[in-house]
Amino acid sequence: MVKINKRNQMLLFCRNTGLSIKYDEYKNDFQFHKLPVHRDITQFYAYAYVCINGIVLFFGGWNGEYGTNDIILKSVHKYSIQENMWTTFEHTLTSPLHHCFAIFNENNYIHIIGGEGENVTVSTHVKTKVRVWDSKSLVIICLFILMKHK
Repeated sequence: MVKINKRNQMLLFCRNTGLSIKYDEYKNDFQFHKLPVHRDITQFYAYAYVCINGIVLFFGGWNGEYGTNDIILKSVHKYSIQENMWTTFEHTLTSPLHHCFAIFNENNYIHIIGGEGENVTVSTHVKTKVRVWDSKSLVIICLFILMKHK
């Protein structure tokens, strides 16, 4: 959830549903907007996602099936809110994962914690830099370094 003054915005993604829910505390008003969902993850849920600087990063996911139709993803996707565009990364998680969660800290790291792998609960902790998944952050960091050295 993102809070701007007394206006809150929440994002909800599950299977083929994407919603932006805005709440204005001044007006006591809710607004709902549908968001597109990438075709590769419309059959999935239980992925971790985190919103950073107008992008949403999705890690893993599960189709909710048991047995031979059971599919667990190790893919990573990005949704740009401003551009209304999806990207699938070539880099993936090291192993399939679902029912995990992701958090972002002020040191520009994303932590992916816990979850389930292939029929086993895992106590995993993956720590990754935001710039690995958001090239705009990398450009900002490079510009900052260049300006600092002038």
